[in-house]
Amino acid sequence: MTVEKVKEFLQSIGFSTFTSEQETIIETAFASVKQRICNICNLDTVPSELDYVVLYRTVGSALASLNAIGAIPSTLDFAKGIKETKIGDTDVSYISSTAPDKRFEMWVDVLSSYGAREIYSFRRMRW
Repeated sequence: MTVEKVKEFLQSIGFSTFTSEQETIIETAFASVKQRICNICNLDTVPSELDYVVLYRTVGSALASLNAIGAIPSTLDFAKGIKETKIGDTDVSYISSTAPDKRFEMWVDVLSSYGAREIYSFRRMRW
C-alpha cells in the first residue's frame, strides 16, 4: 500500500490536484494509520491483507483533517446521495432527509473505523 493509492482513491471521488498542504495531510494520515495498525497488532509492518483497511482508514482520516481546515474541493459533492436503485424500468431514489454535511461526516466515520475485526485477526500477544 502506498500514498499514491490513497491519492488515486481521492481523485476518483472528486479531487483533481493536490496542494502541498493537502499532500502533507494525506501523507501524515497514511503514516499515522499504518503505525496505529502496527501498534494494535503488535507487528513491525502492516500485513498485505490489511492494505484495503489502510486505504479506507487513511482516506477517512485525511478527509476529516482536510474538512477541519476547509481544504475539501467543491468537486466533492454529497448533495445527492442515492438511496435505492431498481434495474427493471430504471428507478432511482435519492436520499433527501439527510443534509450533505451530515452524509459526509457519516461517510468519514465509516471509513475511519473500517476493518476493526480484520485488524484484530492479525493481533499478536506481547511478551
